[in-house]
Amino acid sequence: ATDDPNDLAKFRFGDIDVPAGGFVIAFASGKDRPGSNAEAAHTSFNLSGDGEYFALVQPDRTTIEFAFTPQMPAQAADVSFGLNFVGNTVQPGTQAFFVNPTPGDVNDQGATIEAVQFSVVSGTFSNSFQLSLSTVSPNADIYFTLDESLPTTSSSLYSGPITISATTMVRAIAVESGLAAGPVASETYVKLASDLDSFSSDLPVIVLDNFNSGSVPNNVKQHAFLGLFEPDDITGRTMLDSAAAITTRSGIKIRGSSTQNQPKKNFSVEFWDEQNEDRSLDVLGLPSDADWVLHAPYHFDRALIRNPFIYELSNQTGRYAVRTRFVEVFVNTDGGDLSYADNYNGVYVLMEKIEAGNDRIDIENLSPTDLAEPEIGGGYVVKIDRLDPGDDGFVGGGIRMGFVDPNEEELAQVQIDWIKQYFDDFDNALDGPNFTDPQLGYANYIDVDSWIDHSILNVLMKNVDALRLSTYMFKSQDGKIEAGPIWDFDRSADSYDGRDNAPDTWKGTGDATDYFTWGWWDRLFDDPNFWQRWVDRWQSLRQTVLSTANMHAVIDGMATELTESAVRNYDRWGSVPPRDGSLQGEIDHLKQWISDRADWIDSQVVARPTFNQNGGLVSPGFEVTLASVASEIFYTLDGSDPRLPGGGVSSAAMSFGGTFFDTPLITQGSVWRYLDDGSDQQDAWRQVGFDDTAWQSGQAQLGYGNNGEVTTVSFGPNSSDKHITTYFRKTIDVQDVHEITALTLGVVRDDGA
Repeated sequence: ATDDPNDLAKFRFGDIDVPAGGFVIAFASGKDRPGSNAEAAHTSFNLSGDGEYFALVQPDRTTIEFAFTPQMPAQAADVSFGLNFVGNTVQPGTQAFFVNPTPGDVNDQGATIEAVQFSVVSGTFSNSFQLSLSTVSPNADIYFTLDESLPTTSSSLYSGPITISATTMVRAIAVESGLAAGPVASETYVKLASDLDSFSSDLPVIVLDNFNSGSVPNNVKQHAFLGLFEPDDITGRTMLDSAAAITTRSGIKIRGSSTQNQPKKNFSVEFWDEQNEDRSLDVLGLPSDADWVLHAPYHFDRALIRNPFIYELSNQTGRYAVRTRFVEVFVNTDGGDLSYADNYNGVYVLMEKIEAGNDRIDIENLSPTDLAEPEIGGGYVVKIDRLDPGDDGFVGGGIRMGFVDPNEEELAQVQIDWIKQYFDDFDNALDGPNFTDPQLGYANYIDVDSWIDHSILNVLMKNVDALRLSTYMFKSQDGKIEAGPIWDFDRSADSYDGRDNAPDTWKGTGDATDYFTWGWWDRLFDDPNFWQRWVDRWQSLRQTVLSTANMHAVIDGMATELTESAVRNYDRWGSVPPRDGSLQGEIDHLKQWISDRADWIDSQVVARPTFNQNGGLVSPGFEVTLASVASEIFYTLDGSDPRLPGGGVSSAAMSFGGTFFDTPLITQGSVWRYLDDGSDQQDAWRQVGFDDTAWQSGQAQLGYGNNGEVTTVSFGPNSSDKHITTYFRKTIDVQDVHEITALTLGVVRDDGA
């Protein structure tokens, strides 16, 4: 079975015996369960209630046995749709809605029902017109409403064309004697004011109209019409008097926390069918879904692109972040004709909502009946953020979190307890004595690479709210906790927040998040291998996605899209002007800050060696030379890592420093002298001839014993009696000092050195 004509092998049924004249019930749930005689099949895809392609395919995966042609129509709640059979024969042209749904039996042999047809489809208009309603059956009566309510047999009976002279939603049903009412159908017509006659844009345009319902609420979704208009293929211009690409009923509400009171509102948008249920639609080339966000860059992000910029970089690294499109938006909440003067709201970013789904966070659909392992193991999407109204959230691993998908009211208590315990187990392993062990420690519970990428992207942008707010995590059924998708970067990269100004410090000022100590991250960075993986990943990404050239190209590409529309946006919101009076001023500033930031991070870690030539085909006798700014270089020729866990150097590694040495001068495990008695040694201890034979000695690494050090230095009678200063000495014998080109000492520390 498939919902994609280009992928006929999308889902394969399991071994199911079907007797002659028998039936099989399968669920288009997206759970991807092949099914058997004992268990119902669940396809790997969902079917859109708005209608889409569906086919059954022969086992050869190429021969279509049956397909709805050209596709299934939009469906109605509690109304069956299918093929009309007489005996075992499909009747020509009898794909139909049925009065009585009959799963597990032959389709209803009674009469079918139909939807009302409209003479004009949804869209905009400037002059009054006559709207006609009709049905195929001459015996059907049509009932309609003009106030957005559901039509019933008590509504107005259609007897002739309806005059449309103002913004109006028309909803209608067909009723025939002896049959159930047909599905509800509706169309919406938005009246344009004269100041939109000449309006055009090079971006798509979204129109929201709530039919004079006043302010949009922030706690419940309010009914509204949504129309999406796209640039013409020939002219490249979007005109509001042209046919809309999408028109739909929708539910909208104000979203955001600190931004709720800003005049340019952020909106949560849900596409609705006629029963106010989710209606999935393809939007501007993005995968079909019902849930979307209209993000309103305003005071903090006057470059208008901070969120889409970092989301694009995340997707380029292979870490899913919501995909985005720039649009201009009109919002009419006061009734009257749609006008530029009263309803233009500026540049917005249409974004996917964070949720589970095949085309979003690709994890299993957790149902309330999944109460035992392995099903109870996923999928979960949770957040560290302010809780949604009415939610209690849960405390897992010492941190309060909220549920995202499924939401809290959709979960059974046993599922809430399960995921809480998983976070507790992670926290216990992280705080345990074996926390660095891949099987016994934290790595048994989290996807380490995803956590490192999450950290790097937040550190790069200096996101002041990172990790403690707007932070998402998810877990699939058989997987570990993954960090992300990243979210909410309007206060970052020298925005107008103020805490994120300096590119040359790790964290922002004031109460900005300390990325290396907040919550679980303090202990994670206690593991030198975690920190080393962070550095490795940073340096790797700097060659590709996070190269200055690529980041600047992404910024420039987005700026080009907004060149025209940004002028209208700044004119609409004149109280928050851009730097130097233009979008380009903001873009130039952002590019400079990003490059300065990346360069500064580069300077804080030991640079990777450079090769005289990158890998590839070479001529016989080719010699490789390595160079490094300030470090001795160790290398291997067998593909192994020259480093040991914990920061040491592998015994298989060779040193390159102008002259090849058989072994490194100082290695992991070498013996050092140390003094930790609280005394002040002044300067004598630094001299070459100083007698340190009375000092204690131990193998590197040396420390207080809480980071897996080989040697624990002595301190007072109590473990808390740690002296301010500990002295370390190492003597090195060298045959010819002139052969030494560099000497590097590595210090792993969490305080001062």
